[in-house]
Amino acid sequence: MGVADRWEPTSPEWAEAAHLVSTRRYRLALLKLERLVIQRMFELTKMNLSQTGYKLRKHITKALQARSQAIRNALKTYNGAAASMVPSGRKLEWHEVVEYAFLADFDLLKDPEAFKEVQPWATPPARVLLDKYFKIERTKEEIIRCNIEIRRVITAIREEKIFLTRKEAELEETNPQLAWAVREYRLQRERYADTHLKRFKKLTEKAGPRFTGTLTPGVWLPPTPRPTPMEGVDESGRREAEA
Repeated sequence: MGVADRWEPTSPEWAEAAHLVSTRRYRLALLKLERLVIQRMFELTKMNLSQTGYKLRKHITKALQARSQAIRNALKTYNGAAASMVPSGRKLEWHEVVEYAFLADFDLLKDPEAFKEVQPWATPPARVLLDKYFKIERTKEEIIRCNIEIRRVITAIREEKIFLTRKEAELEETNPQLAWAVREYRLQRERYADTHLKRFKKLTEKAGPRFTGTLTPGVWLPPTPRPTPMEGVDESGRREAEA
């Protein structure tokens, strides 16, 4: 076969081939673990659907029990393959695997180089910090939106009360029965409004100086008139040309 020198454990070619074999074993073990976890996720989703019958739920429960044991065996194989890597791959625990909900969690594990110091963003602690950071940033945006919506609700409550009270007074002389109905509706709405206002007040007391909004009603603006659907259409059904 024309082989001049046979490889030995101390040969560079031997070490390179051993690295390739361990990497392949690692990736195959990870793919199997990923497949089993994804199947478990789909089965859990199917079991929680409203139209899933009792017999199917029972069947899925048995399948999940068998799947759990298969996942444990695959996890054990994966940890063994990860330990044989140079440098060693990340060891996974059972509670981590069953909580995986995104395929990205497995994608980072597929590349053994992703956990070196040259790519610190790929380490699990860094990913947790990144997730928390972006959640905090989105929370800040949500607080701004909530402050706007709280004032809008308070303004709408005030304007609705003024409007219903005025309509009730206008109907007192011309239509007492309708005025009574408007009054009952106004009282019902005020009970709901009082509940919302108490919750807003409780929120400000609980947040203290951290509350950045205001409970002062804003200025009501009349709605912008919108054109009717048929505006600008002639009798023949064609839209009139704009001047």
